[in-house]
This record gives sequence, C-alpha cells and structure tokens, in this order.
Amino acid sequence: EEPLLPQQLEFFEKKIRPVLATQCYSCHSAAEGKNKGGLTLDTRDALRKGGDSGEVIIPGDPKNSLLIKAMHWDPKEGLEMPPKTKLDEGTVADFEAWILMGAPDPRKGKAASIKKVFWTQEQADNHWAY
Repeated sequence: EEPLLPQQLEFFEKKIRPVLATQCYSCHSAAEGKNKGGLTLDTRDALRKGGDSGEVIIPGDPKNSLLIKAMHWDPKEGLEMPPKTKLDEGTVADFEAWILMGAPDPRKGKAASIKKVFWTQEQADNHWAY
C-alpha cells in the first residue's frame, strides 16, 4: 500500500478519526471491549475486515459502502448509525469523500479480538486500582 499523502493524513485526522472516536467506538471498539454486529472500527485492518454484515466500506465507492448507508439511516438497509442521533450531512459528506479517495487510514495494527475479562469480587478488591 502506498504511503498517505499529507493532505490525506490531515483529512483523516481532522474529519474522520474524531467522529469514529466520539460516535462509533462506544459500540465498535476492541479497546472498549465492544464489537456490536461483529464490527470494530479502531484499526485500519478491522475497518477493512467489516463485521457480521460483511464489508462496511468499499474504498472508492461510497454509494455502495454499508457505512455510508448506515450513516444516512437508509431504511432499505435497516441500519441507523449512530443509533441515537443522526450525523449531520456535512459529516456524512466527509465520510463519503474519504471513501471516494480510497479511505486512506494511517492507523496500524491488526483487527483485535474482543476478550471479556470477568473478575471475582476478591480479585477486584485486591487490584491496585480499586
């Protein structure tokens, strides 16, 4: 894969990453231990892998990317993301532009698996942070 151009990196960091972090990671992040729909979005590989419904982005093709359909709350797809508040059209347009340019993404790392860790009360009581 070719290195990102400075303007691609700036676009991702200013317009895409903040929305992913504030609107998506609470339900779709390995770091948060959440992968609703089998989808995590906190690495490039995870985003490209998709979830239970398949690929969520098709680089270069925003019209057929499930992520964009979900952001538009497309009734044919039955997805409304984020579920509580529809994103403004400018934000959706930014994601469309990003996917159209090939979805350049500087994030490294493989798609992480979600592992839930449950502690006994005794373990929690003895942990330094509690």
